[in-house]
Amino acid sequence: MTLNISKVLSLGSKMSMTALALSASLWLTSCNDDDTTVNVTVQNVLINSDDTNALRYPVSVATSGDCDVTIKYWPVKEPENVRTTRTIHTSAPTANSINSAQLTINFVTPSTPYCFQVETNGVTHEQVYTFTTSELPAGVPTYTINVDNGGAPEKGYILQWQASNPGFVTFCDMQGRVVWYEKFDQAIRMAHYDTEHDCLCVLTGFRDGVNSKNFQRLCDKIITVDLYGNREIQWVASDDNVPYPHHDIKFTPEGNLIMVCNTIKNFDLSSYGTNNNGLELGEDEEVWGDGFTIISRGGEVIRKWNNFEEMDPFNSDDIILEGGAVKDFLHANSVNWDSNGDYYMTFNRRSELWKIDGATGKVLYRVGPKGNVKLDESGFASGLHAVEPLAPNKLLCLDNGEERGYSRALIYEVDPAAMSAKVTMSVDFPAEFSSLDRSNVQLICNGTMLMFGSTLGRCALFADLEGNVLKVIKRNGISYRTYYYEDIK
Repeated sequence: MTLNISKVLSLGSKMSMTALALSASLWLTSCNDDDTTVNVTVQNVLINSDDTNALRYPVSVATSGDCDVTIKYWPVKEPENVRTTRTIHTSAPTANSINSAQLTINFVTPSTPYCFQVETNGVTHEQVYTFTTSELPAGVPTYTINVDNGGAPEKGYILQWQASNPGFVTFCDMQGRVVWYEKFDQAIRMAHYDTEHDCLCVLTGFRDGVNSKNFQRLCDKIITVDLYGNREIQWVASDDNVPYPHHDIKFTPEGNLIMVCNTIKNFDLSSYGTNNNGLELGEDEEVWGDGFTIISRGGEVIRKWNNFEEMDPFNSDDIILEGGAVKDFLHANSVNWDSNGDYYMTFNRRSELWKIDGATGKVLYRVGPKGNVKLDESGFASGLHAVEPLAPNKLLCLDNGEERGYSRALIYEVDPAAMSAKVTMSVDFPAEFSSLDRSNVQLICNGTMLMFGSTLGRCALFADLEGNVLKVIKRNGISYRTYYYEDIK
């Protein structure tokens, strides 16, 4: 649909606002551009609504000649918050056609008057146009500020989602206002935005037919989507790509996809007798191990790794019997890598952090209560999630604190030669906002602050390195992880 927009001669003049009229269509003509320094004139501007997204606005700009076109835009009441679209090249009109640059305004707040100006070849045209954004549709998650003690970042965006069907992935600003969303036909299990590739990767849904074997953890679809709603990948998880993805997905620096996934291997477990569910264990039992898969965006599986060379049911203590966990005895929940190309994974059942040699796949060390490096007991986690390498062998993780009753952020520094580790940062979070499962933590603002994405606390919590709570942005639904981005272009 095309929106009514009004044209204002300059920022300093009185703006006559025109409300959105979604049924109307209006071409704005500015052939007699008053700015004589501009070699290319803007001939037509057309702004539309997106029928699938209330916060996405396609804009068509026709010019008098070949040029690069950009739009800069800002809320009427917040002229300091200027954003720009990506730059699009357009050609001069011909006898048979008017060529237009197709741009998109996004990352806007709902029900808000906005201004925008056109730039050609880096020069801003004088005309200022205004329009008002739509309301959020029903179902899009909303966020509220629960605590605001000062000191948290004023700028930035928070990625969260709603684990309901249909599912929504959102970015909100530091005032809790939704500025971007995308709707999916299944519940959102995991989402991550990569600033280098300007794209999100998403795991959705529950895979039919196999989840009874793995506690409803396996995801159904693997999707990539950019900030303009374009979906490059929409795979159904299968033997043709990644059969058993769960918990975590990211882009690698090369632009491939890496995700946590199960690997099944059969073992003779008859010596165990029965599991905790009272079922007899046989000579050819499926054991669900964990690992990761790297796959190109073209669908080529580049690498697979699993835990079985390091650990199997016979060298993992008695954890195989806990809760009938023959089908999921490690429960990996994150994968990441360092600047040397080595990998790290967290395993929740054992509260362990593993480092994996990027070249050989050999496990170099295991940090945790039953790990193989020396670590003071005060550093043991009780439920471990979301490894974030700060440097090789310097790892930020979230300790859920299942036994303790509150969560904390930990930095492990490991000496691989001495096979020892120490905790160099431990920051407790209040029990009322803690999450005894799932969740993640980030070190932000040049290492001066923490963002704790609390799943059960249903919030994004900002704290200093002493654990003082600076800000809490609450939500109603479940988001498995939460990510803070200082800026998104």
